[in-house]
Amino acid sequence: HPPPWAPAMTATACLLAALAASLTPVVLGQVCILRPESLRSRYLGNEFEGCIQGATATFAAPGLGDRIRGRLRWWPGDGCKAKGLAESEPGEVYIVRRGRCSFALKAQHAKSLGAAGLVIMDFADSQQSDAEVARTLVAGKAAGLAELVPTVLVGRAAATPLAENLEDGLEVHVELSWGNPRPTALLDLWLPTSPGAGGDVARLLRDIAPAALALGEALQIRPHARVVTAEPDVQRAGLVRHCLSALPQLCSPAVADASSSAGGSGAVFLEE
Repeated sequence: HPPPWAPAMTATACLLAALAASLTPVVLGQVCILRPESLRSRYLGNEFEGCIQGATATFAAPGLGDRIRGRLRWWPGDGCKAKGLAESEPGEVYIVRRGRCSFALKAQHAKSLGAAGLVIMDFADSQQSDAEVARTLVAGKAAGLAELVPTVLVGRAAATPLAENLEDGLEVHVELSWGNPRPTALLDLWLPTSPGAGGDVARLLRDIAPAALALGEALQIRPHARVVTAEPDVQRAGLVRHCLSALPQLCSPAVADASSSAGGSGAVFLEE
């Protein structure tokens, strides 16, 4: 009998073949620095002309061409509690560090405090490039979309000058914009975890290879895997055997090590 996910894989391959002829624009979020000029000039030399490219949250994605302007305020803490800012005004844009709770919960608390938008800065010890962070899947759940603010996740390196200026007490104004579309076919590939499923995934990848080659750089494939809780007394050798029984190239020791306190550890991503 074919596995239950086989029809979905076949449909995915057919869909990508159709996408090779017709691409769907993906809207990218940007944080553009308006003032002070001393800060804005530091970003004018990049490829986005004074702006930082980031990942737009799927739970509160604005429309193409939308813009939010306001004063940028550093949000003390982690945004996981609805704790306000001193002398804050409605319509400001908050910036907060990533981690300790979901993106959606931060966006919900920012909304309750009167913010118009939210910028989330990557982990303080993140080793990901700004471009890699901009491709992050910023997802989450909330009671209702009306309780959330538009949210953009940006890289640590790009956002560091913003944080430094705010810490020095300078007044910073930014514009969040979503008017920079590019033709992209995006495939979120959720991998089955059943034993022996690796062969079916390999067949899917072979089936979509012609369409992937035709799309070239316009195709982005993001693999995802279900999180499985190991037994408390399991040995590392057992984890390795379980990992290698499916797709060994997707096994990451850094992510699997939940005992680590580093920003890229499995424990941090599970909390998020």
